Amino acid sequence: MDNIMICTFLVIITLAIISDLRERRIPNVIILVGIFFAFINIILFNAPLPLGQYLLGFVLGIALLIVPFIFRGIGAGDVKLLGVIGLWLGTKDVLNVVIYSALIGGCWAILKLVGYRLHKYKNVKAVSSAFVNSVFTKNFISEDEKKIDVPYAVPLGVATVWVLFYGGLL
Repeated sequence: MDNIMICTFLVIITLAIISDLRERRIPNVIILVGIFFAFINIILFNAPLPLGQYLLGFVLGIALLIVPFIFRGIGAGDVKLLGVIGLWLGTKDVLNVVIYSALIGGCWAILKLVGYRLHKYKNVKAVSSAFVNSVFTKNFISEDEKKIDVPYAVPLGVATVWVLFYGGLL
């Protein structure tokens, strides 16, 4: 992948992360721009894989998160974002992104749960209120449903950067 296209891809991923953190949604315009530039990358910059591998990566990316989406464990924007990541990276690397993002997202959710539990104790609350509130609990725990909310674009983005620069397990 050309350096210009790597930068473009990273900007798209960063915009998705920022949007997911701020608004808990990934706008379709970010997804469409990601798809557009993925095709530019494939067509104009002589992508190393055949077109079919990238298209299959798109379908596979969506298919891998459709079940969690159906059960409301993940948002539609995250599903579409993984499809875009698959379109950029192909089938093998989208599988690596899924593995790494599951590990990262799971660890983050555990840390948030621990932070939430610690935040409930007054002695810990007095010492670390600002840290715990901003890093572990702020806007990530729904009082209505008492569930941990992890904006999944963050683990997807971190995993994508890792796979892009360091490769994957597969």
